[in-house]
Amino acid sequence: IRVLKNRELLLATANGLYIIKKNELVCVFKDNGFYGVAKYKNRYFVACKGRPAHHTQGAIISFNYISGKVKNIKIEYKLREQAFHDIKIFKKKLYVVNSTWRKNKIGKILKFNIENENFKLEKTITVDTNYPFSHLNTIFFKKNSILVCYHNYTEITRMPSQICELSKEWKFIKIVETSNLSCAHDCSIINNKLHVLDSAHGIFYMGKDKIHFKNRFL
Repeated sequence: IRVLKNRELLLATANGLYIIKKNELVCVFKDNGFYGVAKYKNRYFVACKGRPAHHTQGAIISFNYISGKVKNIKIEYKLREQAFHDIKIFKKKLYVVNSTWRKNKIGKILKFNIENENFKLEKTITVDTNYPFSHLNTIFFKKNSILVCYHNYTEITRMPSQICELSKEWKFIKIVETSNLSCAHDCSIINNKLHVLDSAHGIFYMGKDKIHFKNRFL
């Protein structure tokens, strides 16, 4: 979810990209799955993984949002075999998680230059924790380090999801202490508190506080 303006929201879902405005759901792109929304200057970026249940039509798409309308849509980058997830902008660079769990357990992060409309892949970053973690799905940039979240397919592997802290050079530092997370997503630090979705348990953690959505996968 990304706030546009005037309480309008941009919503990325598994079956389309939507705008919520004036209590109305407006479809921007349909029949394709989207993970993550990021903004740089006046341009929005979304990661498209293709049609639901497929990972063969991936693309990074950008557009402007002007006077309540999506304009200047552009496909910036294509990758057929992929598993795009999170998308973040940090220090004028765009980072996209390509969770390559479908081929191996090692997650990769694509780093793009986006300055001066010169969209270009700069580097592919491989994250290695020396632990058997799988399905990296989230990155979060702290001031001096980086958090990554591993889903770990808890319901199948019985291995709790884990959040790892990395150096700015993407080297493993430590495992962040959490409480029996299952199929977790979307870790971040807000007001010095760790926020994370304990997806399979239906719990949204905000530091020591939590909201439980009974019988819901978050």
